[in-house]
Amino acid sequence: TANTVAQTITVTIADVNEFDPEFAVGDTATATPNEGQTAVGTYGASDGDGDAVLTYTVTGGDDRDLFSVASDGVLTFQQAPDYEANICGGDNSCEVILTVSDGLAGSDDDTITITVNLQDVNDESPVFTSDAAIGLDENTQAVVELTVTDPDAADANTATFEITGGADDGLFEIVNGDELQFKTADIPDFEVPTADGGGQAYVVIVTASDGADTANTAAQTITVTIADVNDESPAF
Repeated sequence: TANTVAQTITVTIADVNEFDPEFAVGDTATATPNEGQTAVGTYGASDGDGDAVLTYTVTGGDDRDLFSVASDGVLTFQQAPDYEANICGGDNSCEVILTVSDGLAGSDDDTITITVNLQDVNDESPVFTSDAAIGLDENTQAVVELTVTDPDAADANTATFEITGGADDGLFEIVNGDELQFKTADIPDFEVPTADGGGQAYVVIVTASDGADTANTAAQTITVTIADVNDESPAF
């Protein structure tokens, strides 16, 4: 009759570094952030080893010095970029390489190359290029064609104009979208002083708007100086 004894054996499994960290989106990615913000995107990685702590670093790319990466893989510009500054070689297309490491011996790091294409935003105000001081013969109706430039490439030549002030604003109108003129040719009369007592100088303020959701505007004060023309008959 056999004599027996029993033993309970507990086997505790230790983790071994058998998995490499790996970026979730693959080896390459493209981001299209707007100018004026630092956020680019989140590039997280995973690691099958349960006790692995992942560390992200910026390790390469022609424009690496412009970027930072946080402990959770969040990529940002160090300073909010300006599209009109033509960064990253002049074409606003930047390249940065991130590396993720699990800090464990025997593990291979993973890298991802990110192309960051900066997007233009309508954030610049138009700038008047038409003259603000106009010399005009009396009894001439047309004053000046209003023109502006806009640093926002996508919004060039889309400005709208309106009369917004000036001592003589009621005498002017804008026709065909961009042509400032007197309402009638009889108004700019050298022999009749302006209503505000300014002699033969008429003053009007024109505002240009670029049509953004929150419009960027610029105002120009235009002074129209009237020259005398021999248009009156002598009187005994």
